[in-house]
Amino acid sequence: MEKIKELLLENPIVQWVENTLKLPSPWSAVVLYGIIVLVFVLVIVIICCATKKKKVTEVKEETPSEVVEEPKEEVNETVEEKVEEVQEVEETPEEVPTIEEAQEQVQEVEETKEEAPIVEEEVKKSSRVAGKYVIVQEGPNWRYKLKASNGEVIIVSEPYTSEKAVRNGIETLKRNIEISRCDIVEDKHGLFSFRVITKQGRCLATSANYKTKVRAESASNSYKRWAKSENIILDEGGTLDHTEVEKIEVEIKEEHNGKFIIKQEKTGYIYQLVASNGRIIATSNIYKSKESCLEACEKFRLCVYEGSFYVYKDKNAKYQFKLYNKQSRLVLAGEVYAEKHRAVSVIESIKKHAKYAVVVDNVIETTPEEVNA
Repeated sequence: MEKIKELLLENPIVQWVENTLKLPSPWSAVVLYGIIVLVFVLVIVIICCATKKKKVTEVKEETPSEVVEEPKEEVNETVEEKVEEVQEVEETPEEVPTIEEAQEQVQEVEETKEEAPIVEEEVKKSSRVAGKYVIVQEGPNWRYKLKASNGEVIIVSEPYTSEKAVRNGIETLKRNIEISRCDIVEDKHGLFSFRVITKQGRCLATSANYKTKVRAESASNSYKRWAKSENIILDEGGTLDHTEVEKIEVEIKEEHNGKFIIKQEKTGYIYQLVASNGRIIATSNIYKSKESCLEACEKFRLCVYEGSFYVYKDKNAKYQFKLYNKQSRLVLAGEVYAEKHRAVSVIESIKKHAKYAVVVDNVIETTPEEVNA
């Protein structure tokens, strides 16, 4: 062992390191042989890295040929399929898609090429509302009518005193789209319509007449989509569906033999004004509680003499009367009549009986299960 040590220390290179660095002989040997070991390790690492790099380059050189070959086959197949489709279209002209179908197919192809966020943006664009609000002046009052994209009138508002007020009314309708309700009303001719009613019981707008209840219900559900429209047009020369509007003022002697009857329906309470001969001449909207129904009944009694009656003639030459309070809000909408004098006759009957009519509570206190039975 000592001989090996002497040989290592007597190595001329060790002695040169010792003289150059001025280190003791043991440390000179340690430095020298440490450097030799480090160089040997670096050589091994370089050889390993070169080997790995060579393998990676070989893999890259092999993969392009495989990738190129597969798309060629797919492209050829798709081209052949397209040629066959074109031949089928040429052979059977009657199966050529319409412009709308072709547009849908093009849209589907474009959507597959786009990324997901762009597809969502296209869907949002396609779902934009195409309806519009048309503001018209009707005598001293203003109204708006909501139209669908095909020009169909969905609803007509109640009257407002100015253009600014009717524009505010449009915003009120939009705010109440999700929280308001639609009451389906049937007249004695079997026609149905719906009214947009706020949570406070205020009527904002009335729809057109429909032949079936199902169609009226369907329209009441779809109107919300059109009501979100931001398109508002001022039609200075336009008119509503009513061709004539007349304010009815009649002086008539009141009678004491009329009565208001409070009734319970499946969804709430109503009041009806009944003439001396038992004929029902006015029926209210539905109220959630009996107390609110009784309160509305008394307000109606006052409005008959403080408010205003109008008779409207529509484009089908039918007549309907409406009662508005001092704030020009709808209180009562009558049935549709074929002759004007019949609508005026009902107005006279209401004025004759409402003032002194007694309130008769016909509500039988029952459970909700019994009412719905």
